[in-house]
Amino acid sequence: MKCIIYCFIALPLGLFAQYQVMSVAGVEPNQTIVTRYDKGFVIKNSGERMEGNIQLKVKKSDTVEVRFKGEDGKKVFSRNTLKAFGLLKTASDYREAKTPGKNFHPGTIVLKNGKQLNGRIAIRGLTDAEEYSFFYSSILLEKADKFVSIIPAEKIKKVQQHINGKTLVYENYKNGILQRIVDGPMIVMRNPFPTTARSGLNNLVNQAADSVAKEMAERSLERHLGDAVSGDAEAQDQIAEDLENARELSNTDARFMQNEYLIKTRAGDGVTIIQPDNFDSWVAGLKANCAALSDRRDLMKYNKIYALVRFYNTSCH
Repeated sequence: MKCIIYCFIALPLGLFAQYQVMSVAGVEPNQTIVTRYDKGFVIKNSGERMEGNIQLKVKKSDTVEVRFKGEDGKKVFSRNTLKAFGLLKTASDYREAKTPGKNFHPGTIVLKNGKQLNGRIAIRGLTDAEEYSFFYSSILLEKADKFVSIIPAEKIKKVQQHINGKTLVYENYKNGILQRIVDGPMIVMRNPFPTTARSGLNNLVNQAADSVAKEMAERSLERHLGDAVSGDAEAQDQIAEDLENARELSNTDARFMQNEYLIKTRAGDGVTIIQPDNFDSWVAGLKANCAALSDRRDLMKYNKIYALVRFYNTSCH
């Protein structure tokens, strides 16, 4: 089963404020988003809960309809007649992914408020596009009732996922989730917002930018349907941040950008962005603190940064 909520539109759209439709690519906000029907529920203002399949309609700036299909047929609710609505999906509703972390495995989610959630978890991408495949939007958590809860990235501080005897660690970065590719005293992650163009490719155009931004906008909608959507101020701010990330990622044109890396230490919260232009000076600082690096010229290359930091973690601490 396709594991995203589809939006049938021609251009990339996002959600802003209380489902205000805006374009990632600067198009006027006059399109209509209609999602695919998916397993879900609605709760009326009276408190009555109904389970079946739901579809959302977002038209222009503020109008939202929730279309419901159940045993008694179809019903259409205007947004202001509902207390909440959301998805009701189990782990089996999500298709098997090639990336192990996108499938359900035991793990732990630590929220920013200090609460800890345990269970089978799967990471969820902002988009399935390869160039952004390492920047995640949310974590899927299988609850005791077997339904999946979608935990948005902005609520998450840290995640651990246990796969085949190995522990993968993820953390929050700019309203998304990044995997620690190297974890230890020094941590390395990919930079989702690179600014260095690859040599010889800076004049090429990323023809898929619109479709990628569109998919990120769709995922923004899905993640805020995980348990219930109430349209409160916090949710509105989160959707606005999602839209900004979609814009920035789309404008980055990452297919033709050089990989950049985020470096931090467990001892501090500061992050250093490593690019080709500052790589040598950064390495010089490492060598000044670690004599063992003097004999490892094979590691002094930009494309060896993961191996370099792994060596530093084991030999210099």
